[in-house]
Amino acid sequence: MILSILSSRHAKFLIVAAVLVLAAVFFVFWRPGKSADALPFGFDIADVHSGPVIRVLLFDKLNKCMFRVESDFELLDDNDVMLCRFSRTRGDVYAVCDANGWQIGTESYRPGNISIMPSDGIFTLNGQRFRGRLKLIADVNSGTFQAINYLPIEQYLAGVIGAEMPDYWEFDALQAQAVAARSYAMHITRRFGVSRNYDLSRTQANQVYAGIAAESTRTILAIKKTLGTVLTYRDGKEQRQILPAYYASVCGGHTEDAAMVFGEQAGVVPGVRCRFCRYVAQKEFYKWPPVEYDINDISRRIIARYSSLKKLGDIKQILIKRASDYGRFQRITMVRLTGSDGVSDALLRGEDFRLAVDPTGNKIRSAAFDIKIENGKALFYKGRGFGHGVGLCQCGAQRMAAKGADYRKILRHYYPAAKLEKIY
Repeated sequence: MILSILSSRHAKFLIVAAVLVLAAVFFVFWRPGKSADALPFGFDIADVHSGPVIRVLLFDKLNKCMFRVESDFELLDDNDVMLCRFSRTRGDVYAVCDANGWQIGTESYRPGNISIMPSDGIFTLNGQRFRGRLKLIADVNSGTFQAINYLPIEQYLAGVIGAEMPDYWEFDALQAQAVAARSYAMHITRRFGVSRNYDLSRTQANQVYAGIAAESTRTILAIKKTLGTVLTYRDGKEQRQILPAYYASVCGGHTEDAAMVFGEQAGVVPGVRCRFCRYVAQKEFYKWPPVEYDINDISRRIIARYSSLKKLGDIKQILIKRASDYGRFQRITMVRLTGSDGVSDALLRGEDFRLAVDPTGNKIRSAAFDIKIENGKALFYKGRGFGHGVGLCQCGAQRMAAKGADYRKILRHYYPAAKLEKIY
């Protein structure tokens, strides 16, 4: 009996000892692998202040807005002189502007622009959370105001990447998107920001910015891994400039030269063949179904968008003036519109034409289509792709990454005239 107890205890001891030895060996020789899903310890996008400050138009022509700040914050005038300091807001606070000045909650302030500066760098505006500071710019003529978000570009990108591309896509696709979005933002800022109160809008007119709601571990890591990296090109004076790195959802098989769509310098963002997006894009976006519009409705929509075309009267004829032929499909880059007198006409870029007819872009999904007019109806058919089709094809980038291409190769494919440079 005693011998059997000792044997049992001895066996247990040997088992425990063996487990401990194996654990020790595993600890000594095991090394954690690198994961694209794990942020380095201590990294927080809120701590990244590299690069320029971006001004993003959140809302335009407001009569009032509703904001909330969960931390201490300061209310500043247009010269950044503090008007008041608050511990936090008690729920949502309304900001209203009129000819007499501002009404912020129950307090009144003199006319002029004001800023809300949270100590933790986060505010909520009309139910959406953003980083940075909020500036309200009054228009004394209309009695309305703009709500503009000021924040470092890398924090801005954290609200863009996940809004423009699914964060579960291949990590190299996310990195390519980060570089393209950074380049595009800096190009547009330098090109248009000097002449207006903001650098970019938060909509598809520039690139979609959804604030904190769009942030995720993977997109933030894609930003960190490409921090300060942009695409550049050599201009006509042989100076390196930041590339207008346009991008679209689905190109349909071939991207378009930016010169044909946006009037850029020819060859800066040339069109390239894309054999990839067809494997990722939904079928109804790679090849979209025919769409029919009444020609009189088209006429009204175009003239409403372009008042200078009222001279045409009713538009009776739409002819393809210029198109890029890719064999299996074409992308229309210029149309000729003929008025009711049969003589007056006007030219309109293909992308402008399709967005005038369908401002949502959800029916006429690209300018890659054929068109015919019969019995007062315009039929848009043989449509391919989703978006303007210039630069990076997002679905194509996802397929390339899935097949093993790194983000540099993806960018070289879609921007062959550009060079990758780390500028900060």
